[in-house]
Order: sequence, then structure tokens, then C-alpha cells
Amino acid sequence: METFDPCLQLDELQAPLCWEDIFANRHPVEIEIGIGKGTLLRRMAATTPHHNFVGIERASKYFRIAVHRVTRDRQSNIRLIRTDALYFIGKFVADESVAVFHIYFSDPWSKRRHAKRRLFQPHTVSLLERKTAPGGEVRIRTDMDWYFGDIATLFEQHTRLRLVEKGVLPASAIPPEMQTNYEIKYRATGKTIFFVTLQKS
Repeated sequence: METFDPCLQLDELQAPLCWEDIFANRHPVEIEIGIGKGTLLRRMAATTPHHNFVGIERASKYFRIAVHRVTRDRQSNIRLIRTDALYFIGKFVADESVAVFHIYFSDPWSKRRHAKRRLFQPHTVSLLERKTAPGGEVRIRTDMDWYFGDIATLFEQHTRLRLVEKGVLPASAIPPEMQTNYEIKYRATGKTIFFVTLQKS
């Protein structure tokens, strides 16, 4: 059986990436930032085989688990990379080439002195707007009400992405198998989950 390796290596990539070269097809590409062990990414890829998925993760322990699982199941519509997400997206992802960005439960860095470490900053939302394809979406979930408000405001002030919907995400809206491990854990403790969906015209 031919060896299957889902990993992208930074030192082997040429910018901007051609998704057709990466996946050997022209299917739409979705990117999840912060995949953890890859649980949700793998389920999205399995239920949407006509889309390609790229998972980005910095934590080596979780990344190794995700690689093992994707390789074991030979999920050919998944590619994985261990790196800083903003660096990878900014340097290697072509403008208007991503159908959906999935960003779920990024660290809110709640203390004010740590605010600069938050993923969502003016330059981040502008970058996401630039890389999203026409008609594409940016989908976000968080368990922090204040962070939810800040994120929505950032997109409204620094992008022309259209706010499709935002608010509280009831458990009934998404089946458990399509929730992240964090979301399942948070819901079990009674936390409220907030979401924002934005679209590029």
C-alpha cells in the first residue's frame, strides 16, 4: 500500500500554495485554526468528502495524536501542519482561496496585560478577510461573552465581511459529534456557547 503522509512541511512549501497541487483536486478548502487532537477536523472531513481540510496546531503533543489518527484512517482530504497559524496563513495561503475558516475556543487571555496575545486582533481579522474566498465564511465559537462581543466588534470595525449571524449557540443546533472536545466539556459544566458567522460578499 502506498504510504500516506498528511503533513505539510514548511521548508518544502512554496508561497502562495496551490491547493490543487496539495490535494490533487479542485475541491473547496476549509482551514481549522487550533485543531487540538483533530477530533472535529476529522469528523468534518469524513462528513464532507467533497471538501479539503487543513488543520493547524502548535502543540506538538496534540499534533502528533492528530497525525496518527489521520494517517491511520488515510483521510486523504486532510493536510496537517504544526506552526503558528497567522504566519502560515499570511505567508503561504493565497488570497481569496479559503472557503471556510473554523476558529473555535481560542485562548481569550482574559487578563488585560495579556490582551496582545489574543488571536483576534485588527491585523488578524483583516488577514482572514483577505484570505477568505468570495462567498466564503469565517466561523467562530467561544465560551466567553465579553470575548464574543470583542470579536464581533473587531470584524465590524476592521473588515467588510458581512455578519451573517451571532449569539448564543444552543446545544440542539450542532450534534455532539460535530462539537469540539472543549465544547462538549464546557456544555457539560453548564457554560453558554457563543458564536459568530461572517461571510465575504
